[in-house]
Amino acid sequence: MKLKPFRDYSEHEVINLYAAEEGELEGGSFVQFVYFDPDNQQGVGAVMPNLAPHAHATDFVANARVKAADGQTGIVGLTLYDIKTTLQYPIGQPAYLADPVLLAEQQVVPSGRVVPILKRGMVEISGFSGAPYAGAAATVTSGGILTVSAPNTTAGRVGTWLSNSGADGAALLQVSCL
Repeated sequence: MKLKPFRDYSEHEVINLYAAEEGELEGGSFVQFVYFDPDNQQGVGAVMPNLAPHAHATDFVANARVKAADGQTGIVGLTLYDIKTTLQYPIGQPAYLADPVLLAEQQVVPSGRVVPILKRGMVEISGFSGAPYAGAAATVTSGGILTVSAPNTTAGRVGTWLSNSGADGAALLQVSCL
């Protein structure tokens, strides 16, 4: 799925707490819970040598994880930024070494860092399966594909389509997760 520039949402409907398990994920991908581990029982990050045993890597590590939605339960929302290991511009630069301003301009989050996830709001999105129409249900299939379903569908529902798709194949989607 590809998230288009048109978006209408409140920042109160964005979760900035989870990092994605995948190394690369396109903005506009629906994600589901994997784990939340505030005490680091999963052992995320590397223990730093010659320091106390509770000291971990100096780089920020999120102990809460999501993954690309592959089922119909636990869907949190959709990612607002791309998750990348290397940047498209400048060519081949590792994302974790990039200037924060450059990351914001490209709407990229380095792999392993917290990604903004939209729970509720309106977005323009493309790359879905089916022909949307106003009032149709938006669902995520077991393969992680955003599809158009009958209005009364509840399984895997992540929102409601607000329009037909335009000439570029994009349509308006009212996201409603959690």
